Amino acid sequence: MQACRTEMALLGEQSLLEPIDIVLHAGAHKTATTHLQQLFYQYADKIQSRGTSFVGPRHLRRAGQSLKAALGAAPGQDRDAVLSQRLGDARGLLVSEENALGMIIAPDGQLAHKRLYPTAPHRLTTLAKGLKPHRLHLAVGLRNPADLLVSAYAQALMAGNYRSWEDFIGDVDPVAMEWSGILERLAQSGHFASIVVWRYEDYHAVFHDVVAHLLGPDHPIGPVNLNRKSHEGLSGAAVDACARWYADGHRGRLGTVAREDFPISDSTPRFSPWSDTVQDTVAQGYADDMARLETIPGITVLKPTR
Repeated sequence: MQACRTEMALLGEQSLLEPIDIVLHAGAHKTATTHLQQLFYQYADKIQSRGTSFVGPRHLRRAGQSLKAALGAAPGQDRDAVLSQRLGDARGLLVSEENALGMIIAPDGQLAHKRLYPTAPHRLTTLAKGLKPHRLHLAVGLRNPADLLVSAYAQALMAGNYRSWEDFIGDVDPVAMEWSGILERLAQSGHFASIVVWRYEDYHAVFHDVVAHLLGPDHPIGPVNLNRKSHEGLSGAAVDACARWYADGHRGRLGTVAREDFPISDSTPRFSPWSDTVQDTVAQGYADDMARLETIPGITVLKPTR
């Protein structure tokens, strides 16, 4: 009887689908993720006709599903039935969800962690294990940590979670933030078919390489306006206005209103709270971090060719 149960358990673990390729574009936050997602939605039918089914935040968050549940990798799910439904007549999946790495801002508008995505290695490795024997490919845009924090602060203000910059940043040190530690752990896990990263600062220059990696070289996405930003940050004047309005008792999405009233321009430059020394130190650390990523087996860094 025990032998029979063991055989049945093994049969139950076998995949009913032929192994497929699942590409997970896992953000990160504030790295033009929304720009890419909007393109994938726009071209979803053509992408599907070329053999790839796109799953984005609209599909995931509307249903209130975790990423694991959306891909059938949560306990008790019929994974292959879920994947088959996602695939339709396609042969592979492209999933884009920046929260796959974890949250950068907590529900109260404060930074979620003092380090970059400390739960990401466990979250993503668990997902990859739950999807086997299907192949999970990971793609991540990276960004200078000092700029990432400033952009996250603007996002918090626009979401209606006002607090001063000093309260928001607390004792978080951007100099100590690095990407290579996270990605090295993922690469060393052996659970990813490939890991590809690029710098947000290189986004315009590597855009076509990024899209080709996510969708394949025969992708249908046409000419794209790369100068149009989906989420512009805040000017220093806008941040000052939020502080005044909050002190006067106003609440709500102050950052959104301030962005309209005080857009970034030559006369109202972007909010920049870091000293030159901090900015220079973080920039050098970020460059060193990217150089280290290029030496880690299993990680490909997309770089401008000219």
